[in-house]
Amino acid sequence: MRPARCAVATSLLIVSALTLAGCGSGDDAAAAAPSSTAAEVSTRPSRTDDAEPSEAAAAEDDTSVVDFLRAADVDDHLVNALGEVGDANGYGLGEDVATDLESRRRLATTQVETCRNVAVGHRTWEGIQASDMSAGASEDQAAAMADFLRTEFCPHVAPYKEAPLPRQTLGGAAQDAQGGRGLASSLSWWDARYPRVSWSKACARQTGQPLGDPVAYRLAEDAVVCATVPPAKSLKKHLISVNIVFASPVGEARARDAALALLPTDASAEDETEGTNANWSWRAAA
Repeated sequence: MRPARCAVATSLLIVSALTLAGCGSGDDAAAAAPSSTAAEVSTRPSRTDDAEPSEAAAAEDDTSVVDFLRAADVDDHLVNALGEVGDANGYGLGEDVATDLESRRRLATTQVETCRNVAVGHRTWEGIQASDMSAGASEDQAAAMADFLRTEFCPHVAPYKEAPLPRQTLGGAAQDAQGGRGLASSLSWWDARYPRVSWSKACARQTGQPLGDPVAYRLAEDAVVCATVPPAKSLKKHLISVNIVFASPVGEARARDAALALLPTDASAEDETEGTNANWSWRAAA
């Protein structure tokens, strides 16, 4: 199974631990992506008899993939149909090598995200085919997979559903109890300080569909903070990485000032990192 990849078409300014993405609308906005997003991937042992009894039991009890597909309205019939196309075109163990249901389900979870990212305008079919070709697929193989996704698989995928927005009473302090002003602050501080907005409408086109529980806040009339709540209990619902998405491209000074506004008052910009496209991207950097 090929890893999902996203095309990047805008320059990113990184200040301290905060990523800034100035994104326009239309085709330009559809290709913008944050560089700070990270996904944790766990792999299951191929031979359960080599695992400890507790590990094998945990693997059998893990229904997260099945639950994810069920929530997306993707049943095993559709999973197997996708798997057959993947097997015939080298998206599994190799061209014309049959995969098992578990492997096909993992491929389906990746392609559910592909469908949803295309639906919100974050990715295009041309970019997806180019990404697959850069990972080793031939032009015909990438086209066959894209055609099946577009016509047979994606029409059955349920769109991403947001959690309802919380009721808010704004007017919170400019700094949290630790002297923070956003980054590393708790969700409760954010909810008291900034209005919560729809994540999918404000962020999905620029950042793609979320890998965890997403939140978004209105920072300014033309700027939204997009973030994912970290799953680790030790972080206690503190936002440790956020992306500022602008409605249209902005200059370096505006991007820097927006980043510093979310950091402690003694923070300053020291280094700059120029964002560039990965070598597999089908679009040139803007």
